[in-house]
Amino acid sequence: MNPPISVSFGSERDEQGNPLFVLKIQKDDWEINVWIKPNELTLIRNVKTARWNKGDSIRLGECAGAPTFWSCEDGKLTILVGHDDECWDFAVSMPEAIISEVIAAIDNEKKDFVGENA
Repeated sequence: MNPPISVSFGSERDEQGNPLFVLKIQKDDWEINVWIKPNELTLIRNVKTARWNKGDSIRLGECAGAPTFWSCEDGKLTILVGHDDECWDFAVSMPEAIISEVIAAIDNEKKDFVGENA
């Protein structure tokens, strides 16, 4: 049996005190952390229809100091990490259903963050 993939999303602050979010997606044998700026959060809903093979992946967040590019196709959510979506440094693929968990985690945290800073 495959172990589940877990999704967590939390708010942080950068060195200057600006809001920043970290999305952690992990399984027993791998983990990816994507750092997302508040103004990028609205892009997450576009990932469901982004197709890398059609040239419309979504640039959203950073991992290991490099941009991340997201797409959903053939039943998989893929996150590419690198300076562009043609020559990335590494990629992680998971079931496409995980994007709904990511969106739910972001929506939950945004509510808490907005309430805390209102």
